[in-house]
Amino acid sequence: MKTVNSSTSISSLFDRPNITVNTNTSNTTTLTTPIISAVSLNQHFQPDDLYRVNELINHKLNNKTIVLLVGLPACGKSTISKQLANYLQSNNYNSKIYNAGNIRRNQKHNNFTNSDFFNPNNEEAKNERENFATITMNNLLNDLQENKINVGFLDATNTTIERRSRMINLIKESGISANIIVFDIQCNDDRLINFNISGKAFNPDYVGKDYSSSINDFKQRTKHYFKVYEPISSSELSKYSLICCYFKLVNGGKSHQIVYPNTKGLEINHFSNDITTLIGSFVSNYSLLHGDRYFEAVNAFYEK
Repeated sequence: MKTVNSSTSISSLFDRPNITVNTNTSNTTTLTTPIISAVSLNQHFQPDDLYRVNELINHKLNNKTIVLLVGLPACGKSTISKQLANYLQSNNYNSKIYNAGNIRRNQKHNNFTNSDFFNPNNEEAKNERENFATITMNNLLNDLQENKINVGFLDATNTTIERRSRMINLIKESGISANIIVFDIQCNDDRLINFNISGKAFNPDYVGKDYSSSINDFKQRTKHYFKVYEPISSSELSKYSLICCYFKLVNGGKSHQIVYPNTKGLEINHFSNDITTLIGSFVSNYSLLHGDRYFEAVNAFYEK
């Protein structure tokens, strides 16, 4: 297993093809003829060059990636995944977030009462939560299969080994050839957690409810999740042969980690592509991209 920590330069790990392609309108369509076939080969390209260019383009257009998010409530998971999805979109990769909470609200017609739904001892609710996660993953896989997206994010807590294993098995059973990335977002700073929770009163689950009761209920929800939380270990990662990369971001970018769990002596570049390169760059530079603004907002919150 090869590990990269926050002091390692991401640029030393990846070699990205020096080619820019505009794929805003066709990045999910398989090309059946060279897209530059109208150009005179004798004038501009040798046959081998043309083949390589089209190979690179088709690789990018047909590249499929699933990002399995992992994180307790109020760790910043949804916010950071939105920022990453926008970052990938700006680099011409069609990305979409599939949120299990939205599926739950749609399936239950927003009939949410309180945090007891997340109590690990509530077996009926547990079965429902697992079903909602399955529906969410299947929606993601269907869109990948139909080439509607390049990158799909499974936005759910996925905080137990059982859940993570089941989601990865769903991917395997689908038969879809995709890179699987685990993105572990953690927050263990009480100051940051309290700030993150302060915004949860505006969560769709608490529409029409007063601020104080909403915050208290969400805190209880977090406690329920923490009871069954199983952090990701290197031994767990090594069991998933389909995972190409593991990224961890802690406390708004104060530290990060990048792990290639199944290199088995191969060069890291064997497991990298444009998307993993971009995500690695996003993670290692998160403080500059978004972290500084986040901590400014945290400080302003406590100065009120």
